Amino acid sequence: MNGKDSTDNVLERLAALEHEQWAHWTRHMLDNLYPENIERWKRQVETPYEELTEKEKDSDREWASKILSIVDPKNLELWKCQICGSWKIKGEKHCRRCYWNHEEDSR
Repeated sequence: MNGKDSTDNVLERLAALEHEQWAHWTRHMLDNLYPENIERWKRQVETPYEELTEKEKDSDREWASKILSIVDPKNLELWKCQICGSWKIKGEKHCRRCYWNHEEDSR
């Protein structure tokens, strides 16, 4: 398998995992649309990861560990967005958080 095939395979596996995560969350949300949950979710959406409770972080860690089972973290180069401070993978053109164009960063 050449590098391109390997990259395409990893991309497809990650995309399938992303869909699984989205479907899991959507099912959970649709089954639990109660005012107290909606208020909690609104709070969580506005809370940086570092300020979440350990229980909330554990939920994110569960999905992050699934990513690590697909991707070798030694092969990832992470860079901080100069605008919002969130992390991005080297070579990405846009920050997913603030949508800043990083074309100049990848030179």
